[in-house]
Amino acid sequence: MATGSLVAFNHTTKLIGEGKINFSSHDLRVVACSTPPSAANTLKTQLSAAANLSAATIALTSETWTTVTTNDAKFDAANLTFTATGASTIKALAIYNESATSPLDALVAWGYPNTAAVATGVVLAGGEKLQVVWHASNGIARLIFT
Repeated sequence: MATGSLVAFNHTTKLIGEGKINFSSHDLRVVACSTPPSAANTLKTQLSAAANLSAATIALTSETWTTVTTNDAKFDAANLTFTATGASTIKALAIYNESATSPLDALVAWGYPNTAAVATGVVLAGGEKLQVVWHASNGIARLIFT
């Protein structure tokens, strides 16, 4: 199971404000990366997808917005599972917007799949799985107005 927090890329809040990232209607996906991205990255093409996975990218499904308190809502989705078809190392997970065209495949957020093994990442043998379980209380993201 993945353990870690997500961090927004430097441009994410601006793109949300401009409507270029829409958590309710856009096709958001997660890509397993062989190297951690930089917070300054903006496009999926700047990432290195991990090798030997049945799917290096998986679409988020069952997306929901839930009210936490009066001025607080969380965005959540179904958990994901990456399956290795051979030896694979996953050092980061990144969410990107497949619907975005300007910029194309805009990056949203990223995180380490295992904060205890940042340098080595999660190493999988063929047939092994990495399950991504979103935070029970916070979901994938929270929007809070104060």
